[in-house]
Amino acid sequence: MSTISTAKQARSDQNGAAPATQHTKILIIGGGYSGIGAAIRLKKSGIEDFILIEKAEKLGGTWRENTYPDCGADTPSIIYSFSYARNPDWDRTFAKQPQIEQYLDDVAERFGVVPHVQFDTLAGMGEWDDDAKHWTVETNRGNIIAKYVIACAGPMHDVAMPDIPGVDKFKGDAFHSARWDHEVDLTGKRVAVIGTGASAMQFVPKIQPQVGQLTIFQRTAPWVMPKMDREASIWKKRLYRLFPWINQLVANMIYLGSEGLQLAEAHPKAMEQIQKLGKRHMEKQVKDPELRRQFTPKFTMGCKRILFSNKWYPALTAPNTEVVPLGVEAITETGMIDTEGVEREVDVIIYGTGFRVTDPDIAYRVRGRDGTLLADLWQGSPQAYFSTAVHGYPNAFIVLGPNVGNGHGSVSTLVELLSDYIVRGIEAAEAHGLASIEVKQHVQDVYNAEVQDALRGTVFNAGGCGSYYIDANGRNSAIYPWTTLRFRKDTKHFDLSDYETTVVTPPERTAPAERKAVPA
Repeated sequence: MSTISTAKQARSDQNGAAPATQHTKILIIGGGYSGIGAAIRLKKSGIEDFILIEKAEKLGGTWRENTYPDCGADTPSIIYSFSYARNPDWDRTFAKQPQIEQYLDDVAERFGVVPHVQFDTLAGMGEWDDDAKHWTVETNRGNIIAKYVIACAGPMHDVAMPDIPGVDKFKGDAFHSARWDHEVDLTGKRVAVIGTGASAMQFVPKIQPQVGQLTIFQRTAPWVMPKMDREASIWKKRLYRLFPWINQLVANMIYLGSEGLQLAEAHPKAMEQIQKLGKRHMEKQVKDPELRRQFTPKFTMGCKRILFSNKWYPALTAPNTEVVPLGVEAITETGMIDTEGVEREVDVIIYGTGFRVTDPDIAYRVRGRDGTLLADLWQGSPQAYFSTAVHGYPNAFIVLGPNVGNGHGSVSTLVELLSDYIVRGIEAAEAHGLASIEVKQHVQDVYNAEVQDALRGTVFNAGGCGSYYIDANGRNSAIYPWTTLRFRKDTKHFDLSDYETTVVTPPERTAPAERKAVPA
């Protein structure tokens, strides 16, 4: 049964039949890469008492929502999959959105995740009951009570809209690239694009030949590397199907190569050597010296996300394209005014302005042990232990939380490592008969101090740019400063001594159990 048909059945089963309040051992919020990966890990451990809630009618997360033209991965397909479910049938070196979404559907069905999913279920406020030692999560289908919650909303979920005066005045069509309006025909239109990040790198070359006039507002020129992309041959697919170990071997080699880039990113001088490849790539595609000057970034490669495209510069230098090296001062009913006061009339505005990576929406919907909203605790600078556990929020875990990104590698690797760590924690808590586990404040503080200290000299912090890695307080809340090989080693064991724990209250006792440490 397909995911879509299963979703319809799930909705049919839920209509009028589901109880007002549901109980489960573990609640997973979100059905993208993170949620599917966490669910598979639970099932691999023999844990079946869990529910995965998904706001949409099908799985896929960001790969369901982002459907802009030419949307795809900028990580090689062979490592953009779970290590236990390598896909031999990727069509290209860098897979496109429909095939990635299909891959997630396939693994969810293959590993038995879909029967645990409640579709069209939107999470509201989640609150910890310290007496009952459980979470109550509000949804549009009633409350769900769970002992553990695994938040899998993902960092590329909540779109970032620019705070520009007049944004609501525009009379034409306007949309964010992550919410692409396919009903809008761009043919012959005057189209303005705000942003030159990873999404724009893909959709701009695709729409450029179609539109009448393309205006790109580029406050900061990005570093662009050549994209070694090609269609996968039939023989390669057959080889990988017949000999999965070869598929895994090649994946391991590419993974280790990406780890080498992470080591280079710790040293801006090393990245300055690598960026010469980007400069040569631009010089080969842009002949006009003035345009080359305009397109040359003023920061060290890696300070912002490294981008890959063979079509970006040809699109920027096309006759119907104007690149405005300025920000947008205001939006009018008919167009846009740049920071030098020049107004340009446009028919369509596309916001390629990315996501709220360091200000996730879920932080505004979680209340911890003392009732504190997670967003109020973080105050604009998210912190967690190993990116997943936060003091004051027992039995709750985040997949792809603060300071776990690396700017280059595969999200599937991180999802696997974090899911392994979280499930080990749940298993340890259950084995010791614990009611709750909560990371100790000093453990969290020491870890985050080490992370920030290690980031200080990296290209992410010292590369001379402003990026979405940096939060509202000027702190890098997104990047992990070391390799995922180190993260793999550090999270291989779940150390209960890092956590405050409470024992299960015996039935004959009525008072809440005293909070005390339980040895690992």
